[in-house]
Amino acid sequence: MRVDPKRWGSVVLALGLFALSGSSVGLAGSYAPIRLQANCSADLGDCWETHGLNKDNVDQVMDLCWQETKKCPKVCRDQYRSHREAGMKAPVADDLVLFGKPSCIPGLDEEMKPSRKDKDNAATGNGS
Repeated sequence: MRVDPKRWGSVVLALGLFALSGSSVGLAGSYAPIRLQANCSADLGDCWETHGLNKDNVDQVMDLCWQETKKCPKVCRDQYRSHREAGMKAPVADDLVLFGKPSCIPGLDEEMKPSRKDKDNAATGNGS
């Protein structure tokens, strides 16, 4: 089984585009946290592809890529390393760091909160 190295970058990009469309995610803010998460994820995906990530080398390659990335915040790299040192498998640590709550990406949790309008629409059953 080969792990798709672009999967996470695509997911984050889709989330970013979803946020930009105004559909159920507030539009306040600069989208910098969303871009940062997408860039981090894409950088890791590129590294995985370069190093031939597969089921047999997943821990080694993910560890190497998290160590080498220049596009992920230090706090995220530190969280990943902490999870791995605690015995967590690399794919689980990767997923938790990039997509867990609270996010290691500064400002991402606030950026992804639904806007007041979206909350009102959800409460009344109205959609846009």
